[in-house]
Amino acid sequence: MKLVLIKGWKGKEEIISENPTEEGISELLNSLDWQEFNSVSLEQDSKNWIGVSGNLNQDGLAIVFEEHGTLFLSDEAPESVSQLEKILKLYLNSDKRFKNFGLSSEQQILEPTSQTKTDYSLWKVKYEAKKKIDNINNGIAVLLTVLIVGLAVSFFYLWFNEELQFIGQETDQIIATVTEIKLKHQYNGTLYQLVKYEFDYQGNHYIGYFKGIRTTGKHKIGDLIKVKFSMDEPSRSKRLGTLKSKY
Repeated sequence: MKLVLIKGWKGKEEIISENPTEEGISELLNSLDWQEFNSVSLEQDSKNWIGVSGNLNQDGLAIVFEEHGTLFLSDEAPESVSQLEKILKLYLNSDKRFKNFGLSSEQQILEPTSQTKTDYSLWKVKYEAKKKIDNINNGIAVLLTVLIVGLAVSFFYLWFNEELQFIGQETDQIIATVTEIKLKHQYNGTLYQLVKYEFDYQGNHYIGYFKGIRTTGKHKIGDLIKVKFSMDEPSRSKRLGTLKSKY
């Protein structure tokens, strides 16, 4: 026999014990927050088991058991966790009195009726519907997380490559000339070139800067570089590459 727990509406089935005891049942039930949904079951096999589930908040508590493939539901909702504990211990000890739970006479045995089957079906539909909603919400949350991370990565990529300044603008390319070079210290103490370049566009003169590092190569005054710039705001520009000669 297995003692199984589903904790919360979003919980997954968890086998607590393959050899449950009364003490284990008591410890498990008393450790759960019954203001939230929980489901605890004792399972002999797939067609013989008993489950207590629900919460003390809005949905209430319920007892369902299956015997030789036939489902039964108690006709009255349990009022406390101690009642759930008692019914599970009776079932654990093969005490048939667990079938008397919720009826006016202790000698009556719960029989499957159209009403109990309907009640259980409604409870099951409600549970499965809520699970589906939760799954959809989880999917949306994952999708939003992926979208936010993707946007953040894209933003960083555009910023790192100086493409952010060109978003929504028409661009063109032109040849610029290196006119000034200054040596600067990086945060780690190494030197880099602060390269100034200049170009003319539609009768106006523009300047720009870039860092001459290992990946861009060493530059000297008079070098020609290919520049990308915004046609609406030519002062927004970036180096694309260094040319050996004009073309």
